[in-house]
Amino acid sequence: MNHVCFVTKMHKKAAIRKFGSIKRKDPWKQQGEKRGQELFYTPVISEYVEILNRDKMWRHHDETTDKLLGMSQATVKRRVGTFMKARRRKKGLTVTRPSHLKRIVPIFTGPWHDKPPGWGQIDTVLHSNSSSGDAVYTLNYTDAATLLVVPRAQWNGHVIRKTVGYVTLNCFETVDALNRLYDLLTLYLMHFVAVRRMVEKEKLGSRYRRVYEKLAKTPYQRILEHPEVDTEIKEKLRQEHAKLNPLILTEGN
Repeated sequence: MNHVCFVTKMHKKAAIRKFGSIKRKDPWKQQGEKRGQELFYTPVISEYVEILNRDKMWRHHDETTDKLLGMSQATVKRRVGTFMKARRRKKGLTVTRPSHLKRIVPIFTGPWHDKPPGWGQIDTVLHSNSSSGDAVYTLNYTDAATLLVVPRAQWNGHVIRKTVGYVTLNCFETVDALNRLYDLLTLYLMHFVAVRRMVEKEKLGSRYRRVYEKLAKTPYQRILEHPEVDTEIKEKLRQEHAKLNPLILTEGN
């Protein structure tokens, strides 16, 4: 500790606080703090434990594991709530503004509930702290039927900010690097991140009342259940799923 303080010029108490804020990565938390409730609704928790046990990466005792797998929805929600702290979130620049193009290009605005896979919404994320000059864009596609998120980076063109952050990327070489990252991220989002779809939205005065599915599912599960997805594609996804490990994917990110 003395050496750290000498090199960094930090006060000893400040250094202790800094090291105390560094949390050891726990495999079952890889879904993220805010997804604790969704984790209970799906077999994702048990699947995480099974996969990490298979790859000898689960480091918890049997008693702890049994308690984790036996937790109720209310307990998961309460426990996860204790992990979350109020944070001031950064906000990126808004560069997607309405223009005359919206009157030229046909845009479908819904309803989305009856659309097959292949219908989705597209948005862009600008990786720059300035709205002028060249920079890297991420094109973000969200499939309406399966809720799969597929990001791709391109030059001069909620998931992205969390993974990449707010750093300015203004060199062409970062496009290929980002797309390699997104190849792993897409696998992780498809196979291991459960999402609850909003099934009802009602306006009450100046506010909205939203009702979500009780059962959260991963895009992988939704694809397997969808009748319009070819059987060959489903089998290919099953074989891919059997080889994946969520912890390895997130460490790769």
